[in-house]
Amino acid sequence: MTVRGWRVLFHSPLLLTADCSLFFDLTVLLCYLIAMKVEWDGTVYELEKRLTAGQLLSRFSLSPEAHLVMADERLVTEDYRLSQEENVRIIRVISGG
Repeated sequence: MTVRGWRVLFHSPLLLTADCSLFFDLTVLLCYLIAMKVEWDGTVYELEKRLTAGQLLSRFSLSPEAHLVMADERLVTEDYRLSQEENVRIIRVISGG
């Protein structure tokens, strides 16, 4: 579940009692800020940290010579810092002769 840019997870740890029965108790609410969403190869990824376009390509182990980063349908350079509000996509470059 996402609430105002925060990803909310419910985590229930296992408890082992003296008679070896298991209980799902002590529900813990875990929250972390979604810094940005990125679409790559048909999948949307949520990243916890804002990155530059070059750092983003490195995070996915992609070559900057073979991939482009688009932010809100604009081509951006490797030193451009991406923001949470932007629609970010990585696209593969295709060349031919």
